[in-house]
Formats: sequence, structure tokens, C-alpha cells
Amino acid sequence: MFKIRFITGALLSSLIAVIIYFSYAPYLLNIVIACLGMQAIHELYRAAGIRGNKILYYVSCGAAIILAFVEIPGFDFIVVASFSMAVTVFAFLMTNVKNLDTLMPWTVLWIALMTVLFFKCMVGIRAANDGIYWLSMAFLIPIITDIFAYLCGRAWGKHKLFPSVSPKKTVEGALCGLACAVAAVLFVSAIFMHYGLVRIGLWHLISYAALASLVGQFGDLAFSSVKRIFGIKDYGRLLPGHGGILDRFDSLIFVLPLTYLFCL
Repeated sequence: MFKIRFITGALLSSLIAVIIYFSYAPYLLNIVIACLGMQAIHELYRAAGIRGNKILYYVSCGAAIILAFVEIPGFDFIVVASFSMAVTVFAFLMTNVKNLDTLMPWTVLWIALMTVLFFKCMVGIRAANDGIYWLSMAFLIPIITDIFAYLCGRAWGKHKLFPSVSPKKTVEGALCGLACAVAAVLFVSAIFMHYGLVRIGLWHLISYAALASLVGQFGDLAFSSVKRIFGIKDYGRLLPGHGGILDRFDSLIFVLPLTYLFCL
């Protein structure tokens, strides 16, 4: 299983690197957002057992495509409002996961459209000053956090972080993942700054990296709580060894809007 997970992770990381490198190409990110959004909708509706509602399913997929390609008036305000609402709603789900055995279809629909909206932040991040750098950081931080939280948690983890949602995650792993994410960002940023590709204050950089790591871990727990409510292990099997899109990019979904707002 570890070999399969490693190979899939390496291939996925390579694909992400190629997409980020060519992200200047017209509509490339829009296409990526549309594909990720539709797959996320597929996985969510499958988990909720409402994929059979063809009207809701196809309307949601159509909405995902439209959201991916059109400019949304007041997008900044919508992202702030949606991000605040997402943190509130998922915090409620996480703390009440044992008392819930299902979610209403409209709640699942909201999570699906929120996911597409947050993926869409990739376009705004890329369009910002030093956009390719910030987009790279948005992908790098969840990956580093996840890897080292897992490794350090297995090696030294003793205190459970949120056992009702994710029994294997530990406080020690979470802190180690955060520290390693900050260190990785500082290392990569030093290279960018050495070649004059980006300029940013040290404390701004540390603050962003630490906050993004924390928010990413919250996103991981948030989508894990939905899995617990629906009684499933993974959202899908699209990525061997990793599960579905929502299993692999749950942290990224929350880091993207944070990064977009930070760029503003």
C-alpha cells in the first residue's frame, strides 16, 4: 500500500508542478477547477447517497462549470463570507459528529458549491503579484504538513488531536507538520528571493505559513467529519492509495481561499 501511495503521490505532485508552471496559459486553471469541482460533487453526492437525484446532480455539475469560467461580481466579499461560514459550519459538524448520521441534501449542495468556489481562488492567486509563487505555496504547505504530521505522529504521537473525527491524528504530529511546513516555506522562499523572483517580509511569511498549515489541518478534519457522518472510509478511489479528490485535497480546499485573501 505504501508503494502505491508513494507512486501516486509522486505522479500527482509532478502533474501539479506542470499545471502551476503552465498556469499562465489561458483557461488552463479554469479547466482544472471545473474538473476538480465536478469530481468533488460526484464524490460528495456518492457519499451522501443522493447521486441518484439526476436533476440535482447535473444542475450541480453545470453550476461547477459555470463558476469555474465566469467572473463573479463581488468575488472578494463572497470568498470572505463563504470562508467564515465554512469554518463555522464545519466546526459544528466536527464537534457534533457523534450525534449526526446524515446531512440534508441542501447542506451537501452547499459544501459542493463552496468547494468549487474555493478551488476557483486559484485563478485569483495566479493573477496576483508573484502569483506563481503564492500558488506554489498554497499547494506546498498542505503536502508538507500532511507528510510530516503523519510521520511524526506515528513516531512520537501520544495525545489524540480530535479522536471522534480522526483517531490517528495527534497533537504532536500536528505541531510537527506545522513546524516543517514553515521551515519548507522559508527554504523555498529563500531560493525565490535569492534570484529576485519574490520579495516578502520574514514575519509576514512565517505568519502566512503557520496560519495556512493550521487552516489546512482544519480542512482535513472538516472533510473527515463528513466521512464519519456518512460512515465511509474514503470519498473515492480515483487516486490509488489516497482515495478521492476530497481525500487528497481536503486541506488545499481551505488553504486556497486563505492564500487568496492573504494576496489581497
